[in-house]
Amino acid sequence: FGNRDLTMIIFNIVVSVLACLFVYFICFKITASKKMGLLAMGIMAVYPNNINYVRNTLSETPTMFFLTASVFFLLCFSGPDSC
Repeated sequence: FGNRDLTMIIFNIVVSVLACLFVYFICFKITASKKMGLLAMGIMAVYPNNINYVRNTLSETPTMFFLTASVFFLLCFSGPDSC
């Protein structure tokens, strides 16, 4: 981990991709439609603010990941059916 800036950018990319996957699963859980899940994930993937946050070492990208993960697990464990 010699270059810290590159390491943080790679970390932000991985966390952003995982946040996009959580958005897909949230939308799929709410609508039961794979097309809507893919649409929501695609919108988040090309959202300009999301792209700008990934390029810089800011705290917004991990925050977005933890927020989408918490909403997913809230939806997952609040209903009678499990994930």
